[in-house]
Amino acid sequence: MTARSKEQTGSSPGVGPREALEAARLGRAFAAYLFVPAASQGAPAVALASIGAGLRLAPGVGAWVLAGFALAMAVGMPLFGRVSVRYGLQSVVRISLVLFTVGGVLAGVANGLALLIAGRMLQGAGTSAAFVSTYGTINVALPSEQRPRALASVAAAVSVASGCGPLLGGTIDAFLGWRAVVALPVLAAFAAWPVQAAAPAGRSQGPFDARGAALVSVIGITLLLLIQSRATALGPSVVLATATVLAVCAIALVAHVKQRPDGFVPRDVIRAPGFVSTSSLAFTAFAAYFTLLFATPTLLRAVHGWNGPVVGLAMAPAAVVGAFVTRSFVARHPSSGPSRHAVLALPLAGITGLLLAAAAFHHPAALVVALGSAMVGFTGTQVVLVAVVGTLVPAGDRPVAIGLFNFAALAGGAIGPALAGALLAAVGPSATFALLAVLPALAAVLWRARGTV
Repeated sequence: MTARSKEQTGSSPGVGPREALEAARLGRAFAAYLFVPAASQGAPAVALASIGAGLRLAPGVGAWVLAGFALAMAVGMPLFGRVSVRYGLQSVVRISLVLFTVGGVLAGVANGLALLIAGRMLQGAGTSAAFVSTYGTINVALPSEQRPRALASVAAAVSVASGCGPLLGGTIDAFLGWRAVVALPVLAAFAAWPVQAAAPAGRSQGPFDARGAALVSVIGITLLLLIQSRATALGPSVVLATATVLAVCAIALVAHVKQRPDGFVPRDVIRAPGFVSTSSLAFTAFAAYFTLLFATPTLLRAVHGWNGPVVGLAMAPAAVVGAFVTRSFVARHPSSGPSRHAVLALPLAGITGLLLAAAAFHHPAALVVALGSAMVGFTGTQVVLVAVVGTLVPAGDRPVAIGLFNFAALAGGAIGPALAGALLAAVGPSATFALLAVLPALAAVLWRARGTV
């Protein structure tokens, strides 16, 4: 870690047992807070057939159940990062509580696609608020030496929840029906109550940059609409209009940042040494993991004829791998920042998983091992790279920086599966995974040139 990083964090050279216990307690509380939202992201994937039959949806339209959640979650990351600075992290926790409750109820009682998607989008927004408040509180409330310990608990919970999401969704669908699957985030509201007290309540003065927030939101929405256009069967005219809006808003945002460098997208955060290259690592780590997370059940069903619960059970070991990796990292680096080797291990894990899937996708065990390798990059990002981002900017900018960082990561999580879906039909699994392995390789090269650890 650089001298600049230590100066910014204001960390002390030593941390006692009481501080270590507080870090562990905070990590467990926020891990419980994030478990259900993380599982809810992918849980409906194995229940799409039941949802389509229950609501009499046309083939392919059910993809919006997943796309709506991802879209709202990605857009909400920078939005709630800025809201946390203006109104305090405690307010963001309370917002997530409301969003989980209302979104879960709406999705659970939906009698049509529009209401179901609206509920899922509220759930995705609540999930982004939960992640922002979690990472923001850990970075603000704990010294730099103790952040990895708390982040490890959070990342272990997220990895287990994400890996077991398909199994959980398939089991609930089989016994309680698809409505219980999409209403699952209601349970997250109960976990939000205990963490309110831990989240800082402070707020800043000054006006909220509504124009910047609107531009970022529209850019995120239109980008993800384009990414999901094939899966959701958008017409050519809609795609063209969406692309036009995206281009206009992107140009307008660049001009807006120049006019208001301290606004919703702070210029100092974007220009912070290492921020863009670190975010690119997160982008590719999430792209590799979510590509394999959604491709693995597809291949296990299509190539090997497995059913939903069996597929979910086969994918569960990857979650165990993720939890083990996060704990191992903290054990090896209990009081120091991440090394360059630890950071570069993340894209290497993604490359390994994608290349293994490319070489042996016809072997079920190889697919599971490949998913586990990508899970290392996914969980490591939440421990290693979030800790790195916290050292790149001043304390006051950390929630915003983490929000923008998570937006980049989730964009990778959406783009990866979308690219895989387009390529699988055109060139087949082997070429698809091999081509996608180029992304983490390029990110590693960029980070080696511009990283600051």
